Amino acid sequence: MKKFLVWLQNNIAPYAGRFLFRLLMLTVRVRVINLKHQEWQYSHREKTGIYCFWHGNLLVPYHKHRNRGVHIVISRHRDGELISRIVEKGGYIPVRGSSTRGGMRAMKELLRLAEEGDIIAFTPDGPRGPARKFKDGPVYLSKTTGAPIYLMGVGFSNCWQVKDWSGMKIPKPFSTIALSYVGPYNVASDATETELEEWKEKLALELDKADAEAERIAKLKEWSE
Repeated sequence: MKKFLVWLQNNIAPYAGRFLFRLLMLTVRVRVINLKHQEWQYSHREKTGIYCFWHGNLLVPYHKHRNRGVHIVISRHRDGELISRIVEKGGYIPVRGSSTRGGMRAMKELLRLAEEGDIIAFTPDGPRGPARKFKDGPVYLSKTTGAPIYLMGVGFSNCWQVKDWSGMKIPKPFSTIALSYVGPYNVASDATETELEEWKEKLALELDKADAEAERIAKLKEWSE
């Protein structure tokens, strides 16, 4: 029985979850702030870009940027296997590793991808938190490769919130969501350890601001960019 439940989780749940979320998103209105940043990146694939959004908001970016060949960093923890299967069904390419497991192997792969101009997505507070605390990966990758960091704020007019460490948000049917793209941020190749810590604090603050702006836009009765 246990093996059967594991099989269901790994083979049926990714399809079912993706299908149900796409149905939900058909009812949701989407507002986008500064989409030009993201569209430029897709049309200039000779240059890489690093996109960051908080783990609690990942469902909306996952839906918005599906089937674009984006590489996304996924934990090597047990629950990362299910997430990896789900993102693959959405047209993403998972890179397995985190700050706690497989980090060095994942970073080597990310450095190679950055040199080839691929787009890379991070949840910089994942996979286990603390929530909304920027970790090293995106900042180190920008410093090493010269790749710009873009932040993606997400706001909801009405949502459910999962009671987990990240406070995962799920938009309610017929609600409005807004996405705010901010950047680019370029970390200097000669940045010191102290400066890298300052960068992490700055980016966390800027991402929180992007979320707040997206939330404000999502709750407006009328809006045009």
